[in-house]
Parts: sequence; C-alpha cells; structure tokens
Amino acid sequence: MVYEIYMNRKFEKERHNYLKYAEKINTIVQSLKEDPWHQGTLMKASSFKGIRYERITRDLRLLFSICEECDDYRDEYTIYCQSCPEDIKNKVYLHTILTHKRLDRIKDK
Repeated sequence: MVYEIYMNRKFEKERHNYLKYAEKINTIVQSLKEDPWHQGTLMKASSFKGIRYERITRDLRLLFSICEECDDYRDEYTIYCQSCPEDIKNKVYLHTILTHKRLDRIKDK
C-alpha cells in the first residue's frame, strides 16, 4: 500500500536549508511512502502525541505523523492537526526538521 505524503511550508523551508542532506531526506520520504508504520519513534510529550521523529543525520531529525495514528492519540485539536487532510486514510504528514538538541528539549516533557 502506498501512502500519500503531505508537507507543510515549514518542512519545505527546512528541507531547502539542508540541501546537502537532500538524498538522505528523500530516502526517508520514500520509505515513509512504502511503510510509515516501521519508521520513526513516537514522541512522549503530551503536546506532541502521535508525532514521530526519524533520524536524518547525527544531529538532524525529521518530524512526521501518520494521520490515522495521530487521530487516535489526540483528544484535542493542536497546531499539527490543522494541516492534515479531511480524509486521513493512507496519509503521512511531514512537519519539520529539527536539530537533535531542540528535539531533546521537547520530546520528553
């Protein structure tokens, strides 16, 4: 089953900022299209429930969500939900690229 990939503007901007890692990012995006359920680690922070992150390099992480899973985790509407499509079946949403240090500050709150 092939999943559709959606990207928000912040992700596209960050992707442009890290052009030297474009091949690695494209590899991750391709694997997300094929089977996102075996990619990434779920975040534990209450405001980031349903959001996963995948390692790009030693210092960079890609934040994404599988829309079906995100919908199951969320009790309330958040900033990450506003971009998700109406029909959530077989959709993956790419949120942003963060440094490892920034991610560590938020992921276990």
